[in-house]
Amino acid sequence: MLRARYSRNNSNVLALLVFDTGIHPRNVGRSLQVLADALLEVKLEDLAREPKRLFRVFSTRGMAHSPKWYSFTIDSAGLTFPDQPAH
Repeated sequence: MLRARYSRNNSNVLALLVFDTGIHPRNVGRSLQVLADALLEVKLEDLAREPKRLFRVFSTRGMAHSPKWYSFTIDSAGLTFPDQPAH
């Protein structure tokens, strides 16, 4: 109902919701999946004291996407994605 209300009243709405799988119950994630046109996932792996940041598109509505994880870095140049998927 909430998604239909937003679509009807505000055709150009962007909402960014942050969901932590370690804190929020699974049903919250399923509810967000119904509301959202796209779900993006970010995770941090701490390997040998060197953090590895990963990003992927979890789901999209009506559009193909790759489920692969992509590594990215954050430094003085900003946010950078390498060309190759993470292994």
